[in-house]
Amino acid sequence: MKKTDLGKYFDRCITSFEIGYPKELLQFWKEIERIIEFDKGKTLFIDDTPEILQTARDFGIKYLLLKLRANSKKKDSPQTEFPYIKDFKELL
Repeated sequence: MKKTDLGKYFDRCITSFEIGYPKELLQFWKEIERIIEFDKGKTLFIDDTPEILQTARDFGIKYLLLKLRANSKKKDSPQTEFPYIKDFKELL
C-alpha cells in the first residue's frame, strides 16, 4: 500500500496472519465480519488468487477483482471469470 499510495484511502489493514485463518477458508471471512462490520453488497475485495476470490464470493462479497502479476517477475495470470486489473493505479 505504501508503494501505490493507496494506504491513505483505508482506515485499517487486516492480514490473514492477524485473523488466524487463511483467506481460502470461510472462517476467515466470518472473523473479518465479526471484527469490522461491513456490507457485503458494497464491499470490494482484490486478490491475486482466483481461489481466494471464489471463497470471498461464496461468503457474499459482491465486488471482486483479480490483481494480475502480483509478482512483477511472473507473467500475467490466465484470465478467469473475475474482472481484473494489472496495476493498482487503475483504481485511482
